[in-house]
Amino acid sequence: MTKLTIERTEPKSGNIKNIVIFLHGYGANGKDLLNLSEHMNSSLRDTLFLAPNGPQPCPINPEGFQWFSLPTYDGSTAIEVGKTLQQSLVALDGLISETIKEHDVDPKNIALVGFSQGTMLALEYAPKCSYQLAAVVGFSGRILFPYQNEKDIKFRPPVLLVHDRDDPVVPYSELTSAEKNLTSNGFKVYTYSSTGSEHSISPVGLGVGLHFLVRELNV
Repeated sequence: MTKLTIERTEPKSGNIKNIVIFLHGYGANGKDLLNLSEHMNSSLRDTLFLAPNGPQPCPINPEGFQWFSLPTYDGSTAIEVGKTLQQSLVALDGLISETIKEHDVDPKNIALVGFSQGTMLALEYAPKCSYQLAAVVGFSGRILFPYQNEKDIKFRPPVLLVHDRDDPVVPYSELTSAEKNLTSNGFKVYTYSSTGSEHSISPVGLGVGLHFLVRELNV
């Protein structure tokens, strides 16, 4: 199993009650999203923030990482996409398992926060993984494989989807599609739509995400 390298921000209180795991976008790295912890840790004082790097180097950005191959950018095959995605799912599961043991934290106190490709990974992982997680926050992403069969779903953590109407990378329509698919499969889904921030996290969108985490982590 691939072991992920991790960036981290310790809880402001010094006590670990909750854990937020950031999942970065394609070609980025853990530090890219870990900066969000600076805007969250005053409200989430007992929270450890972890930001792993994807297990594979990104072919179009040697300094960044990916969670799975993207044929549009790297010419990969469907088999390569599936293989790299599975590697990331297993690696993320290993990280969460180790974190639970190391810090003696209930999985229901762990939330995933993804951006773009990181959102896609989170929405693929959380309903099928080994643990009931607290929540998923997905910025500017989509569902890779819409759920067709309830037998594929083990857990239904609450989900917040945040997307900009002017996103030129991942179309805004993906928010509607994801909301419809998740809701039809029994998930409690919340959404927030921004304008003008394109493929990025707006300050208001970040505030909405933080409010959601505070509530779902019972802070």
